[in-house]
Amino acid sequence: MPALDLWNVLRGVPAAVGHRLCLMVQPPGLPEALIGNSADVFYDAWAGDPVAEPEPVRSAYLRASAAAVPSIVADFRASAGVDVAHDRADQDAGSQPRPCP
Repeated sequence: MPALDLWNVLRGVPAAVGHRLCLMVQPPGLPEALIGNSADVFYDAWAGDPVAEPEPVRSAYLRASAAAVPSIVADFRASAGVDVAHDRADQDAGSQPRPCP
């Protein structure tokens, strides 16, 4: 999904969903600290059901994602900034997003 579409869709999305994305696009430092210091709480809130996945899967995901918090946040931060600018330029040039397979 183009970042421009993602952020346009989030207008009006309940805060229960949108706040997580809005947190991750804050200036560097804040989201990394909040998420990094409580990655399991953040993940469980995002997943909605902490027991939806077997414990070994959840534990492996938390270990891997805890180390990647800065990269994950940077990706979302880019989606709200430079990616939107690029998508807007593509849209203004008449480009159409490719359908998902």
